[in-house]
Amino acid sequence: MERYGDPIRGSVLCRAFCLRCGEPMRVEYQRLWDDHGRRIPHYCRDCGNRDHVGCSSPPSPNDDDGWKASVQDAYGDCPGL
Repeated sequence: MERYGDPIRGSVLCRAFCLRCGEPMRVEYQRLWDDHGRRIPHYCRDCGNRDHVGCSSPPSPNDDDGWKASVQDAYGDCPGL
C-alpha cells in the first residue's frame, strides 16, 4: 500500500492523495510538506474545481439510510443525499 510521500518507482515524483476524495496523485518532493513540516493539501482536478460537490457517486434509490449517514459523516451535506 502506497503512503503519502512514497517515491514512485521509475519516476522523480512522489505519491500524494487528494484531500477530499483520496485520489492518488504524483507531486514533486518539494511540494509534499511546508516549511513547518506540515503536509501541503493537494486536490485532484475534480475536487479542485469549486463546482464539484465531492460525492463519490450519485445517489441511487437502492441506497439505504446507513450508507447515506456514513457518506454525510465523511463528506458533510452532499446535495441529493
